[in-house]
Amino acid sequence: MLKKAVLLLAALLLTVGAHLRPCCDYTLDGVRIASGLSPGAAQRAELAVRGAAEEILREEALLPAFQKHTRLRFARPSEDVRALTDVLLRATEGIVLRDEVRVDGIRLGWVADGEALREALQGYITNTLPAWASGGVLSREPVIRRLYTRDGYLTAQGDMVLLVTGAAPVFYFDQTGRYARA
Repeated sequence: MLKKAVLLLAALLLTVGAHLRPCCDYTLDGVRIASGLSPGAAQRAELAVRGAAEEILREEALLPAFQKHTRLRFARPSEDVRALTDVLLRATEGIVLRDEVRVDGIRLGWVADGEALREALQGYITNTLPAWASGGVLSREPVIRRLYTRDGYLTAQGDMVLLVTGAAPVFYFDQTGRYARA
């Protein structure tokens, strides 16, 4: 009877053990930044962050000191590494998150806040509105994308407004269909 109980207990332990899955948790400065990642996804994320950082900085990148802990759990590990790569890239020295501004595919520069630039452009159009006009629009819409870049690449907002309006002049219009370019 004791032999059967030991075999039953061993079978139960093996069944439970077969359903346990390894996963990785990451902490940076004592704050958990990602949890429940599969070991393969965690390794791919670390390599991707290192490669992206070196491409952005154009030199060997010094990644932040993070802690990686492996544990077992019953749930499937996650393969989504976006949060981990984002935090590690932003914590890498020399890399910042900025808004890139392009008009017709030509990069005009980088600004700290793309929404503030859109508001400044709208304010520029409103402030330069001729007396006869009821509104104005840019001739081409600027494309503003949030991207990682090297620190130091930043154009002042006022300068960027002038660059955008130079690349995409303002057209003023009224209700009768009359328009003019600034």
